[in-house]
Amino acid sequence: MVIYHILGADIPHHNRTLLAFFQEMRLAEWGEQSLFYVVSQDDLAVAFPALSIRRFAGKMQLAKAVIEAAKSQPQAKFVLHGQFNFPLWLAILCGRLPGERCAWHVWGADLYEHSTAWRFRLAYPIRRAAQRKIAQIWATRGDLQFSHSLLKRKGDQDQLLYFPSKMPPALPQQSEERSKLTILLGNSGDSANRHLQGLDDIHRQFGSQVRVIIPMGYPVQNHAYVEAVAAHSKRLFPAENVQILTQKLAFEAYLAILAQCDVGLFLFKRQQGIGTICALLAMNIPVVLAKENPFCVDMQAEQIPFLFSGCVNRAAIQATNQQLAALDKGHIRFFPPNYLPLWRHCLANWANAA
Repeated sequence: MVIYHILGADIPHHNRTLLAFFQEMRLAEWGEQSLFYVVSQDDLAVAFPALSIRRFAGKMQLAKAVIEAAKSQPQAKFVLHGQFNFPLWLAILCGRLPGERCAWHVWGADLYEHSTAWRFRLAYPIRRAAQRKIAQIWATRGDLQFSHSLLKRKGDQDQLLYFPSKMPPALPQQSEERSKLTILLGNSGDSANRHLQGLDDIHRQFGSQVRVIIPMGYPVQNHAYVEAVAAHSKRLFPAENVQILTQKLAFEAYLAILAQCDVGLFLFKRQQGIGTICALLAMNIPVVLAKENPFCVDMQAEQIPFLFSGCVNRAAIQATNQQLAALDKGHIRFFPPNYLPLWRHCLANWANAA
């Protein structure tokens, strides 16, 4: 039986991370019949020679190929990784891609409905109706709970799974104590990070004499939002106290930036940024999460100390840092390589499902 892994949108960083995981962790139960359909501008077959990859220039071209594969191979199954391809949701809703032959690996934004743009607001009910037809959902604990509530879904066949965030064998050591408290604000330039509120919160809780680092190297074409964040930061902090990273950094360079921080502040109300959160926790750097973020469920299930937004001060940061230093992190399920058994289970279960 063939399993098609579908990466239906051109999201280079996440797509490459997932493909690298599959190439590096070739397991017998995944078999030779795993095919990867990916929207990309790059020649991925060169970068990942161990995988069978078919590249598509756009979402519609990929969707047509997936529909044809489903029609010509009635026994084939599909895993939709981070489903950001609306033509595929339409195909599932209309039965051209049977939902009972699809497992959906949730990445976060593909589940939540936070955008106020009219084209997304119109699409959400269609997407939700298609999501109800999916045979299995693979997601974090919090996202599983949220999806069951949103979709009125029992989810008996749904599975716990974490995106395969990478982490080097040796992380940089957290920098020595600094004269200024250093705060990482968000994990990307996406407005879901609520940077403007974050800057206001930092200023109210700690004043203007702190250092703020804001990664905004992706998504592309977010210049207007980056400029708005920069302008707001200048109204609250001296220019030299705010560092906005507008370029996408190499992984090692990004880790070095994280090691300069005392705390990471993440105000997004949905699950995202698990890779950054993992790296911070591994370096014993506390993270602050919004209470509405479903990933709090996963943090609590793994008994990891963290802080809620609105309840942050220097003493709490220092205490959480000490708790993280004393924590045995060897069993955290969303850390590499601890998520590998979850992947084995999901793939074997899907291959054998009726």
